[in-house]
Amino acid sequence: MQTSDDYHMIGWAPRYLVEDVCKAIAESPKEITATVIKVNPTPAPAKQRVLIELRGHWPKDYKPMSSPEFEPLVAKKSA
Repeated sequence: MQTSDDYHMIGWAPRYLVEDVCKAIAESPKEITATVIKVNPTPAPAKQRVLIELRGHWPKDYKPMSSPEFEPLVAKKSA
């Protein structure tokens, strides 16, 4: 979630991506940019009014989506 200087929520990311996005920003803050792509008018929910595009690079040797949340729930049976 992103807020404005006066604490209005202006951005949101899916929970499953937050860890990866925070890691990328913390490791390489100067390589990450945010651009407003679209502003949705009311009646769009407040947290979905502003579409923001993040661009940047993963930190060196970082493997996104490798946390336990991305492990299969059921193991495949071997043939």
